[in-house]
Amino acid sequence: MLEEYKSQQGVERGFRFLKDPWFMVDSIFLKLPHRVEALMMVMTLCLLVYNLTQYKIRARLKEQNETLPNQLNKEVQNPTLRWIFQLMENIAIVRFYDASKQLIKECITNLTDLRKKIILLIGDTAAAMYGLIIQKNCTGGLEM
Repeated sequence: MLEEYKSQQGVERGFRFLKDPWFMVDSIFLKLPHRVEALMMVMTLCLLVYNLTQYKIRARLKEQNETLPNQLNKEVQNPTLRWIFQLMENIAIVRFYDASKQLIKECITNLTDLRKKIILLIGDTAAAMYGLIIQKNCTGGLEM
């Protein structure tokens, strides 16, 4: 019975995340029951993706024997995804256009070594999205 009670902690932590002011759920107003149900379904899916991403990053940190700094700048292998999101803030895309408004170049700014490390921990798809690796597409060509 104690084991079952302790297993609820993960679910409660997820709902604590949803009630956090940083998540800004209090700014959403819905009246119709089917819209509330739809929002709950989307939020549950988001919570699932959130937990899976946090699990994946923590597992990769352990298997690669790596760490990330926490809020106190102490190296840990179990950071929360919320903290990782805060570490990833301020990454931007800068686009350069010519006089005819044609895109010349696109650059991702504010990619520090720590942010690159986090992106690589998430996986090859994320790394390719940020231009950290070149990924082969299904026809054998290269994509950036």
